[in-house]
Amino acid sequence: MVTMIHRRAPRAKVVVVGHPDLFPDNVVGCTSATVPIPAGDLAYLRDTEKKLNAMPASQTHAGGARYIDTYTPTIGHDMCQPAGQRWIERLVSA
Repeated sequence: MVTMIHRRAPRAKVVVVGHPDLFPDNVVGCTSATVPIPAGDLAYLRDTEKKLNAMPASQTHAGGARYIDTYTPTIGHDMCQPAGQRWIERLVSA
């Protein structure tokens, strides 16, 4: 994708933005009362998010783009944190 952008707009500055920290490494504080996701799925989702961030982080530099890491600065501010500490709002089940 980055290569295609550079072909069409050779002087473009391409920036790829990663995902913020949605779930903490220790998901013990995440309960169904705070986040409507089964406890067994939280660790899987957290690990998947880390993988989703790793791929563009490594590929953008090779393609001549810049990667913006939003994961690291948001650690400790995930949706499982109390109000005032979280920067990611919780999911609301319908």
